[in-house]
Amino acid sequence: MTQSILQNLKRLSLLITALILFGGFHAALASEPPVLRSDIVVTSDLVTLGDLFENAGDKAEIAVFRSPDLGKSGTVRSARVRAAAERHGLSWPNRENVAEVHVARASTIVTREMIRAAIETAIRNRLGASADIRLSIILSGRTDAVHLPSSDSGDLVVTRLELRISTGHFRASLRAADGSRSNLGTTYSGQAIETVPVPVLVRAVARGEIVQHDDVRLKDVPRHQLRAGQLQSAEAIIGMAARRSLPADRPVRFEDIEQPNLVRRPTLVTIVYRHRGLPLSLRGRAIAHARKRAPCTLR
Repeated sequence: MTQSILQNLKRLSLLITALILFGGFHAALASEPPVLRSDIVVTSDLVTLGDLFENAGDKAEIAVFRSPDLGKSGTVRSARVRAAAERHGLSWPNRENVAEVHVARASTIVTREMIRAAIETAIRNRLGASADIRLSIILSGRTDAVHLPSSDSGDLVVTRLELRISTGHFRASLRAADGSRSNLGTTYSGQAIETVPVPVLVRAVARGEIVQHDDVRLKDVPRHQLRAGQLQSAEAIIGMAARRSLPADRPVRFEDIEQPNLVRRPTLVTIVYRHRGLPLSLRGRAIAHARKRAPCTLR
């Protein structure tokens, strides 16, 4: 019985010692001095001591400065940080000799292309246009990128759309689709134009030169700019000869091209005659251009 009591007392003593040591270790961790960060990114309107310092403890949620505007950044001198920290009872030794803190405000960026895509979707819905109809959305003036809170996805909704169907001119207001539902703060205007892909030359082609596959690309051209006789198929151009000098990056008309000449006047040619297995060949000179092989009659 005595032996058992002594063993239990020993175990209790070891447990108390461990708890004391652990408590001291935990207290040592809790008492680590705050360390100033030199570069931080914030997501809210206010900068807190927890943003600025590691080991800010129970002071972490205290706001001390206003944040930069969305997508912007700035610096704050360490002397201002020290004064703000001390006002709230946070002692900071600055052993790292940090001179200033760079503060950046995170944001979701809405680009010009994202704005154009949202307006195109709204116009297609208004017109009931199918996906195979090609629309080109031209925004008037300069459209800078817009910064939304970082919690926003960047998806956009058109809240108001004025559309003149006869000309394609529009005015549209947009806002964020979720998150803060921020209004983008401006009305965008421009024109929606239906386009058609037409083949154009990537380089100037000289008269008589044969158009190769790599010489042609497709370019979206407003439908109302199409003219009679303009070719709308690359296959109709490739392999044809230029009837006149053709500039690059312009639609090609039917009268601009022709079948290439296989024989040009006055090229020397070989004339072959066969009759009942007897071949006869002789040299001659072409008296006219020839675009394809044709039988000839010897007299």
